[in-house]
Amino acid sequence: MKASARTVLAAALVASLAIAKDDAVGRSQQDATPAARAGPWQEAACGTSGVDVTVALSYDVGQLSDVPGVYVDLEFGGKVSLPDTTAKALRKRITSLLAPVYEIEPATQSNASREKSPRRVRIALVTIERGFPPKEVFKMRFDCRPKSVVRIGDFSCRTDGAVNTAGYPLPESIAGEVRCKVVAIEAAGSPSAASRS
Repeated sequence: MKASARTVLAAALVASLAIAKDDAVGRSQQDATPAARAGPWQEAACGTSGVDVTVALSYDVGQLSDVPGVYVDLEFGGKVSLPDTTAKALRKRITSLLAPVYEIEPATQSNASREKSPRRVRIALVTIERGFPPKEVFKMRFDCRPKSVVRIGDFSCRTDGAVNTAGYPLPESIAGEVRCKVVAIEAAGSPSAASRS
């Protein structure tokens, strides 16, 4: 039953995005409510394994319906890279910060087939629960030159294709209130990263 519900919701999310225009991402909001962490989380010296970037979702659960499906488009600057943008490779770079029932998977990277070095990665968030909580949801690892300084401002985040619990796209005026933001960056494998839940 759960697997079936997950499949239906995932299919609805993909279908809703298939008919979206290419500029839909540009209409979504960025730099949303969750505040970036203060202090050392704003920048990191690249470790030998790269840097880990933490992404949070934000929406007012009192004003909006639950959001069980949405795309997150994570854009990144020239200081970091993703040498391989296949789903298999990207999946190894993603660490969920939520329970297993919240699925966080790389979506088809359309840019990868058109650009030599795509600067955006799309992540699909889908759950059979009523919705994703407005909090930190996943970390993603990027490559970078060891000891180079990577800052939180080298990244930006946008959402697209948010759906409701029935699997239907939310109206644009409401979907625009479902936001995401990069809230922390740290050297990959740092003690602080290992200690956080």
